[in-house]
Amino acid sequence: TYICDIMYLKTGANIGYNYMKLKNNANCAVIPIGYYSFEGINKVIIEGISGNRYKCDILNMMHDTSIVDVTNVPLEDLRKDCKVIFSPSLR
Repeated sequence: TYICDIMYLKTGANIGYNYMKLKNNANCAVIPIGYYSFEGINKVIIEGISGNRYKCDILNMMHDTSIVDVTNVPLEDLRKDCKVIFSPSLR
């Protein structure tokens, strides 16, 4: 799948159904895959514009979307249509 939105969230922002509050500022990506597709997976790989790959944590999974922390991806290598790779081996 691909990133459908990128957000900059500040410390204290609620993620998902009041699931958690951010402890630090974070760049977050929204992906159009929810918890029904991610059972047991807590990380994804983001393939940047350059082709570099970054392992990123899933912050929250909702019914049809998930929020991923992409703070470790350089902003110049990130955009909405970057590929997202997920696999059970990324637990």
